Amino acid sequence: RKLNDEIEHLRTNVAEKTETLEALKGELDAQKLKYDGVMSENDELKSEISARSDQIDRLEKQFQRLVAENERACKEVEELRSKEEVLRQEIERQKVLISEGAEGKREAIRQLCFSLEHYRNGYQELRQAFMGHKQHHVLAS
Repeated sequence: RKLNDEIEHLRTNVAEKTETLEALKGELDAQKLKYDGVMSENDELKSEISARSDQIDRLEKQFQRLVAENERACKEVEELRSKEEVLRQEIERQKVLISEGAEGKREAIRQLCFSLEHYRNGYQELRQAFMGHKQHHVLAS
């Protein structure tokens, strides 16, 4: 009887252990599924990180191109402003030259008018003298 009790006890013990083993196998399978899910999510996140890293690299390159383009544009604007100032000064110089030239022309016209008036007066005096001399000559003949 003692042996039967011990066998029964061992059978119960084996049954409990088998039940525990089955429960542990089920839990192991659940944990494996959970692990596979976590690993899959991890792979997705790594893939997303890689894609975002590539996007960041592209954006950084685009940013560098834009910075370089902006620097070139600023340099060109500065050069154009410098040229504008040079041209503005040249325009002022040309205005002064034109003004001086116009004043010189006005002075030349004044001198010509003065000379013309002088010669016209001389011509009229000569003509009157000649006409007076001619009338004298005609009257004397």
